[in-house]
Amino acid sequence: VDLVLHNGMYDLLFLYSHFEARLPESLQEFKARISTIFPRVFDTKVLAEMSDVAPFLPSSSLLPLYQRTRAEIRMPRVKFAGGFNHFASRTILHDAGWDAMACGAIHARLHPLVTAHEAALQGRVYMSRSFTGVSLPARGPDVPPGAVMFVEVHQPYQISDADIRDLFAPYKVALGWMDEGCVVHVPDATAMAC
Repeated sequence: VDLVLHNGMYDLLFLYSHFEARLPESLQEFKARISTIFPRVFDTKVLAEMSDVAPFLPSSSLLPLYQRTRAEIRMPRVKFAGGFNHFASRTILHDAGWDAMACGAIHARLHPLVTAHEAALQGRVYMSRSFTGVSLPARGPDVPPGAVMFVEVHQPYQISDADIRDLFAPYKVALGWMDEGCVVHVPDATAMAC
């Protein structure tokens, strides 16, 4: 069974922390555990941002993606269970039921693309407020060399440079602090420390 998400890293963290156990201490440990629980994960935002898909879509955000696929791809039709027909007539963004329905509909409507790109999509989860995603199976680094990311920090005095650097190990990253967080630059492959 596929688990289908949109912009799904925070959803996976929430699911794990509320229904499985405390979050593990490391990203690697979390990835290993969540991959065991959900061996097949697909993120519709990752699909929408693929280079051969993105030019045909107005946005990779959930609502425009849902609207575009609904308007242009009639099959398969989505039928609502009793008591949930209100989802057919109005949009309720960030409602768990509507978001789940929209993700499932997008995944079903774009199934030929999902199948064609399954190896690249399976296990790739978009991580909000970053320029990259996370690969749930341990298939290489999550952070591409040369990436620049913003790490939001809610308690800046309790997070040190060393804490941020530990998140990006084994890369030797450059840091720059701003009001609400830290800008992280991951060097290219020639500057990496492994």
